[in-house]
Amino acid sequence: GLFKLTAYKDEYEVARLMTDPEALAEARRVGGPGGKAAWRLHPPVLRSLGMNRKISVGTWAAGAVRLLAGAKRLRGTRWDPFGRSEVRRTERALPTEYVEALDRALAALTPENLETAVELAALPEIVRGYEDIKLANVVEYRHHLTETLTRLEVPDRN
Repeated sequence: GLFKLTAYKDEYEVARLMTDPEALAEARRVGGPGGKAAWRLHPPVLRSLGMNRKISVGTWAAGAVRLLAGAKRLRGTRWDPFGRSEVRRTERALPTEYVEALDRALAALTPENLETAVELAALPEIVRGYEDIKLANVVEYRHHLTETLTRLEVPDRN
């Protein structure tokens, strides 16, 4: 579950995947000698400005995309141009929340609630999608996490 919450595709990872030499070579092979490759993108910035469709960006932009991929060291820093969005802040918070929930689950673990603990461990599977879809799924994930922790924890018997 933790891997799922830490291995999300942000702008830097998408740029890395877009400029993967093997993928570009395969696109050229499929397109043939006269073919042209292009990426179809719907950047969150354009979406927030009201653009409701993808744009086509040709491989002429590969240099800029490679720069973006290399800028991943900005991820999570104050200079990260994408890091202030709600979805990126949420993605950075989820692993910590999950580990804290697992710690609580392990502290309360008994043979009787093992199945509930396993259910809690699998909850990151709910967190799917991009942007608004992902944020809606995070709300559902957090609801289930709270509910599962409540069912899991054994009341203090002192």
